Amino acid sequence: MWLLGPTTLPRAIRGVPYEAQLSVEGGTLPYTWGLLDTALPQGLSLKPDGHIVGTPRAVADETFELTFQVHDQYGAPATATVGLEYYGPVLTLAKKRLVVPAGAKFRTELEVAGGAGPYLFEVVGGKLPPRVALGKRGAVVARRAHTATRRVVVRVTDRRGGFALFKLRIDVKPVTAVAIP
Repeated sequence: MWLLGPTTLPRAIRGVPYEAQLSVEGGTLPYTWGLLDTALPQGLSLKPDGHIVGTPRAVADETFELTFQVHDQYGAPATATVGLEYYGPVLTLAKKRLVVPAGAKFRTELEVAGGAGPYLFEVVGGKLPPRVALGKRGAVVARRAHTATRRVVVRVTDRRGGFALFKLRIDVKPVTAVAIP
């Protein structure tokens, strides 16, 4: 009996459901799979049929060298070392609240740390105030917006597929004039 593959598993990304199937040729069905002295990233598990499933949760950026062993119905073993590229960055949003002046033009950029830029921004929950827009690259633009307060959920995705969800509060408020003596 010998292992067929794959020699490299598909890349796993923190927070993204994962599924891969190990395969073997030779021996006698059924096969039973296990790991030898190695471990999958947190959140993934190996089923006895060679199916790897789960949603990884580990914070890491590394390639795992995993040694799998399979036994056939009669206990005949085969082993193989397989690579798994894992990407689990921590992304942080600098501001979780924006104050936008009502009735005026306004532009600011949302700033993200962690992961690998450039980043893509998308509102995935809630609704932006009228006349306020969020660009794909993180620009928040307002043109004569009306007074309002809204909370939205923004998904930020980096260039390698890592992502995070952030709650963002946007307050559109009237501009207050200050008298200078």
